[in-house]
Amino acid sequence: MSDDLRSNPVMDADGIRQRIPLRYPLLLIDRVLSRGPGRCSALKNLTQSDPVFLGHYPARAIYPGSLLMEAMAQCGYFMGPAEGEPDPLDQNYDESYLLSAECTFVQPATPGDTILMEARLVRRDGDLVRYKVDAFVDDHRIATVSFRALLRSSDDSPVAEAESHE
Repeated sequence: MSDDLRSNPVMDADGIRQRIPLRYPLLLIDRVLSRGPGRCSALKNLTQSDPVFLGHYPARAIYPGSLLMEAMAQCGYFMGPAEGEPDPLDQNYDESYLLSAECTFVQPATPGDTILMEARLVRRDGDLVRYKVDAFVDDHRIATVSFRALLRSSDDSPVAEAESHE
């Protein structure tokens, strides 16, 4: 990965916080490096001082697979629009539901690692999105996850629909 991408990200931590409805401790990506039609690259930095390493595992710190999957899902949130589609970041998706995930973990991530995540759109059918994310440390793939997610604006949500009938 070029140093230019690391020092000039498409979106820094402040920009990410403005676009995604999560905060610490669940906001897990640090920088969006690039985004384009149906793709995104993002970074997650792991540090020894991250509280998760206190208990997972004290003898040999390993980043939990569930948190890695969540970071990879967040990377997918920043994929650019397909040709002729509106930018997902300009849409008002107040709710998203993870319908399924198939994951393969190849090796653990540990303190000091910088995880590069690369998301790509597999298919989109209306609100149903399928995408795949690969995670790398030092150019070695450490995980792959295929996601199926349902994105809804607040106007389409079951809660909004129920409230409109009251």
